[in-house]
Amino acid sequence: MTTPAGAYGDLGKKAKAVLKTGSTKKPLEVQVNTIAKSNLKFKAYTDRKDGSLTIQLLPTFQHKRENYELGFSSIFPEPQYTLRGTWKPPVEGLQFKSSVSFGNSNSKKKKKKSAQGTFSVGSFYRSTVYTASASLKVPQLLYGNNSVEGPQPTLTINGTYKFGYLTFGAFVENKFIRDESNNQFQIQVSKLATAFDYSRDGTSVFVSFVKERSLQKEKFVASLNFYQKVRDDFQFGSEVSTESIFEGAKISFGGVWVVDPLSTLRAKINNEGQLGLSFRHKLNSSLTVTASADLNTVTAVGHKYGLHFNYLF
Repeated sequence: MTTPAGAYGDLGKKAKAVLKTGSTKKPLEVQVNTIAKSNLKFKAYTDRKDGSLTIQLLPTFQHKRENYELGFSSIFPEPQYTLRGTWKPPVEGLQFKSSVSFGNSNSKKKKKKSAQGTFSVGSFYRSTVYTASASLKVPQLLYGNNSVEGPQPTLTINGTYKFGYLTFGAFVENKFIRDESNNQFQIQVSKLATAFDYSRDGTSVFVSFVKERSLQKEKFVASLNFYQKVRDDFQFGSEVSTESIFEGAKISFGGVWVVDPLSTLRAKINNEGQLGLSFRHKLNSSLTVTASADLNTVTAVGHKYGLHFNYLF
């Protein structure tokens, strides 16, 4: 059986997954999910900076048929709402997606709530040889304005081409910036990227070059990552990324060890002395607990710890 071509976002994904050790952004988080596709999700977590407690209800509804899918989700008490849809026309490998979200966004930086809406639409095609994708995202559709200081409409185009075990990918992002002097939009290429992924027999090598441009500066990042499935119960990943060929390189190494069918241990360390650890254990068929830590081995200060409970019923 021929393996379909991978999407651009999937390139280099194996090593990146190994180097994720778990989130410590929230010191304590409790999440409750239902098994059904139309479900009610409950989340409660504390803020690391001020220790405040946030409680959210996230009802989700999903209606699925052979060639289309409709979904609705919301977050309370903000509130925020999202309506999304997927349509698969009678062309193998082709699909269209769209979504619209709106509600009150609580901005801690501005210390006030602002009403906003976002609309996005996109298409995706996959064959055994290549993929192609295009999407348009329009922020602050219902409220606000598309000034230079706020979010701008974004058009993203990317694709991949597979040749044997090697996949080549390209990505371009364009932003529509409004000139307030004449109230017209100008198109600016905000991101360009190329990537190469070689995957075979449990080994993956990924190389990418990314150039980003904003109103303040331009940035060029080159990265290389490597993945190896050493055994069925152990995976290794590493990554090197730099904005300069001669200095400033960031090097990370990580591993995932499946201790037993119910327990997984993850570890990651980089050349800046940041050590990440996480241990995930499934207590029973419904409850999973994850404990994580980000440790500074150089200064021994600024450690972060997290505890996550996920209950499924």
